[in-house]
Amino acid sequence: MREVSELKLQLKMVEEARDGVRRELIDAHRKIREGEEAREVARKENTDLKRQLKDEEREKQAVQETANELRGKVKKCEAEKTNLRRTLDEASQKIGSLEETKAALQKEAGELRASLREVEKARLEARRELQQLHNQVTMNMLY
Repeated sequence: MREVSELKLQLKMVEEARDGVRRELIDAHRKIREGEEAREVARKENTDLKRQLKDEEREKQAVQETANELRGKVKKCEAEKTNLRRTLDEASQKIGSLEETKAALQKEAGELRASLREVEKARLEARRELQQLHNQVTMNMLY
């Protein structure tokens, strides 16, 4: 009987040990599953991060290309601005010269008008004198 009791006790201890190992096994399976899930989540995150990195690299490249294009356009605009400024300066000089010429021509036109008035005045005076002379000659011929 004692031996049966000891065997029962050993059986109970083996069963408890077995139950403990079973719990540990279940816990280990749960941890393995959690680890695999965590690994899968990490793999997906890694894939997403790689995709995001590639997207960021493409965007950075596009921004650099746009910046280079804009730099080129700025240089072109600055050169065009310089040319336009030079053209404006030349036009301003021509305008100044033309204004001087215009003023000189206006002065000359004024002088010519005054001369024309004098000539017209002299012509009218000569015509009047001619008429008077003609009248005198006609009167002298009548007498």
